[in-house]
Amino acid sequence: MAAIADFDKVIKIDPKSAYAYTNRGYAKLKLGLMDYCLNDIEKGLNIDDTNPYAHRNLGLYYLEIGNYGQALEELKIAYNLDRDTHLIKDFIVIVEQKLTNITLDKFK
Repeated sequence: MAAIADFDKVIKIDPKSAYAYTNRGYAKLKLGLMDYCLNDIEKGLNIDDTNPYAHRNLGLYYLEIGNYGQALEELKIAYNLDRDTHLIKDFIVIVEQKLTNITLDKFK
C-alpha cells in the first residue's frame, strides 16, 4: 500500500507520468485489485506507448487473468522495446509454457 501512496503523490505532482501510472498499476496487480490495475496501466500506455514496463505490466495482467495469448503479445512488445526490461525473458518463458500446456491438454 505504501507504494501506491507514493505513486499517488507522483501523479498529483505530474499527472503525465507514465512511469507512475504503470507502476501503481503493477502494485495494484500484486494486491489483486484487477480493475484498478488495468485502468492505471492503460493510462500509462496512453501517455507513453513506448514504455516497456507498461507493456510488461499489461502482459502480467493478462497472465493473471489467464489470457495467455494477449499476455505473450504484450510481453514480446516490452521485450522488443527493451530487452533488459526486468524479468521479461522469464515472464515470456512462463507464458509460453502455459500456452504449451493448454495445447498439450487438448490432445489428452
